[in-house]
Amino acid sequence: MSSDSKIAQRWGSEVIDGIGFTAIPSIILERQEALGLEPVDLNIILQLVFHWRERQRLPFPSKATLAKRMGVSARTVQRRIAALEAIGFVQRRERKNRHGGNDSNEYSLEGLIEKTKPFAEERRAQKKKHDEENLQRLNRKRPATIGSTP
Repeated sequence: MSSDSKIAQRWGSEVIDGIGFTAIPSIILERQEALGLEPVDLNIILQLVFHWRERQRLPFPSKATLAKRMGVSARTVQRRIAALEAIGFVQRRERKNRHGGNDSNEYSLEGLIEKTKPFAEERRAQKKKHDEENLQRLNRKRPATIGSTP
């Protein structure tokens, strides 16, 4: 990433260069409570997004990896992923290793994306209304001040 990028300007190239960053839609953070996301749920989602590099290649971190990064037990991660799955935010898909044994699951966030869309539409409508109101306010004629020429 170039040192003149907006992200590098904000965080500093020492933190970004050669390491990268993780993008997440602002509306998920902004509407965390309305979406019903507990702090640990949001942390799991952030960790999954960190591992999600390409749209069609789903992330597949192990529960142990997620737990270690978050400072919680693997059982906590397992329970919260099951809860996220129950409300349709995450879909787990089993993966098998080359010997036929179980490997870490892969995770789809399509449910979260779909459930976030109405909040994004609402936010865009609010922003559009706000922008229009600002434009109207700026375009209003201002009364002439005393002593000014017309």
